[in-house]
Amino acid sequence: AVGPLSSMQRAASIASRAVRSVAAQGKGAVQKRQMSGHGDVDPGMWKQATMGGFVFLGLLSAYEYKVHMDHHNSGHHYSREDNQYPYMGFRYKAYPWTCPDCNLFDSKCWKECKGSN
Repeated sequence: AVGPLSSMQRAASIASRAVRSVAAQGKGAVQKRQMSGHGDVDPGMWKQATMGGFVFLGLLSAYEYKVHMDHHNSGHHYSREDNQYPYMGFRYKAYPWTCPDCNLFDSKCWKECKGSN
């Protein structure tokens, strides 16, 4: 029957018109992206910040490499023969393989053990 629109039909009609008008406005106009932060920040500033970060990381990497190589070339490394601490290398029982005193990946000890047998 023809009569006044129900409130639900009226709301749907208003929403439909609003969507059509927004769609019509957006067709020819360039819309600005709404992102968090400030809209007036120059994009070139972010490029400079990124390049500055790369330079900083490059310098930091070079410094860390130098420190590592200085330590590596100093010649002071741990060796089993120079063990000054009794708790290092202490075992309660022998290992369960053929050379019970050798660590699993200690090739020097394995060669000495195999050579003495």
